[in-house]
Amino acid sequence: MVYFLQEDSPDGFIKIGHTEVSSRARMKSARTYNARSLKTLATLPGDKTTEAELHKQFASLRERGEWFRPGSELLEFIRALPAHDASPIPLEETENPIRKKKLAKYREYEKICPNYYEELGRQAKQIVEEALERADGNVAQAAREIGLTDTGFRKILKRPVVEPATPEHAAFSAEITRHRRERD
Repeated sequence: MVYFLQEDSPDGFIKIGHTEVSSRARMKSARTYNARSLKTLATLPGDKTTEAELHKQFASLRERGEWFRPGSELLEFIRALPAHDASPIPLEETENPIRKKKLAKYREYEKICPNYYEELGRQAKQIVEEALERADGNVAQAAREIGLTDTGFRKILKRPVVEPATPEHAAFSAEITRHRRERD
């Protein structure tokens, strides 16, 4: 079976994967490496070949590995599939002790900044862009300067930036930037 999982937000990344077990069981195991709630958008009969074909079909939307940006062509494809119970599995529904520890830390971060992971992405992109500017556009030199591979550097550059959701979030973002610049 091929499944489509999405982080539980309208613009959450979508995972196109294959499993021999139920999509719900697969979703539970996916919880070990994703800090957000996930929901199953759809499933369809298929094997690894079907999964690979879908990865190729939506390659322009690939974010990383089996995770894709929710572009209109992918969303339309999924909507055309038979309906599926899309109720999210709560973050807390895990037996993995490492996952529980990560979840507790994530909850603490979310108290400080409601969109903590988006903020980390924004900060990473800012650091990469500043390094690229200092290197006069030379990606290899900029990547070396901040200790990344060229590939990792380019991936961060391609990430869409989500603007701060609230004035408090914007203030938090500015505070992080100020501390980073003082440190440098």
